[in-house]
Amino acid sequence: VLTAPPPPGSLIAKNFIGVVSELHARHNSAMCRVGFGPMSPQWCTKDLLLEIKRAAQRLNCPIHTHALQSIFQKIYGLETYGKSLIAYLEEIGFLGEGVVIGHCVWPTEKDIGILSRSKTGVTHHPTCNLRVRNGIAPVFHMLQAGVRVGLGIDSKTINDDEDFIQEMKVCLLLQRIPSLELDSPHLSARQVFRMGTETNASLLGYGRELGRLEPGRYADLVLLDYEKMSFPFTDPGQDPVDVLLYRGKSSHVHTVMVDGRIVLGAGRLLTLREEEIGARLAARASRPRDEREKAMLAALQELRQAVTAYYRGWSKKVEIAPYFAINSRVNGL
Repeated sequence: VLTAPPPPGSLIAKNFIGVVSELHARHNSAMCRVGFGPMSPQWCTKDLLLEIKRAAQRLNCPIHTHALQSIFQKIYGLETYGKSLIAYLEEIGFLGEGVVIGHCVWPTEKDIGILSRSKTGVTHHPTCNLRVRNGIAPVFHMLQAGVRVGLGIDSKTINDDEDFIQEMKVCLLLQRIPSLELDSPHLSARQVFRMGTETNASLLGYGRELGRLEPGRYADLVLLDYEKMSFPFTDPGQDPVDVLLYRGKSSHVHTVMVDGRIVLGAGRLLTLREEEIGARLAARASRPRDEREKAMLAALQELRQAVTAYYRGWSKKVEIAPYFAINSRVNGL
């Protein structure tokens, strides 16, 4: 019997949800939270997004997607849906407490209000946003509106070293750029520290288990060498969280405990052979590229030229009114 072919992408959608559901059944546990990660709204149909939302609610797992990461993604929503991607996601019923928006560099004030009302979370990736030229997210404005904003490294840290302490510092300093109001507030070290701990735990679905040092929560602890971090002198009255964010780095970490198990002591990994793994990675990464990889790199260069040509001029299609006053190329008088 011949039947009509399925709608484009429907088989991929079913396979995707089925694979994630199977992973959830096999591996979801107290120490491993499995969730959905549709890359971005512009690469997913409305039906797929809603199917993911229903599956996530059924499995009680989080959803993470990317929206308003770049100015081009901002314009895409306006060109395609006649509204921002955040407004579009609200309209179709995708947003909610279990959904986290990655980056969110280009939201309007209306978008921020939607995120707050829907209890949708946001992850901020300051170093990544700098490296890939996304921009500077209005973190203070989102926090002020009641949006839960966490902090991530997105595998693109400032020194390629996955240093989360340094990432907190970049977040803190980036939000100290000028505003048109001389008395404009900025983020405090404790706000950023909370983003990287308590809020992150909440966005990952571990709000009751992680993020704070309290009886009944998992014993996930990081012990830092405060003497080394504060050398040669730090005022004894200085807030330790300020010292951590302004002076700290991963080399100051002495001990790490995960669920009561010490996995790093005296700055050395105890559960893995770091040098051996590093040597294996270096050997594999340094091998000559094969023909398939060379072809992919060549194709990537062609694709880059085509994408650049497609998006050229898009930034002129919208009015830009930044949250911050960084500099000016004219006097304006």
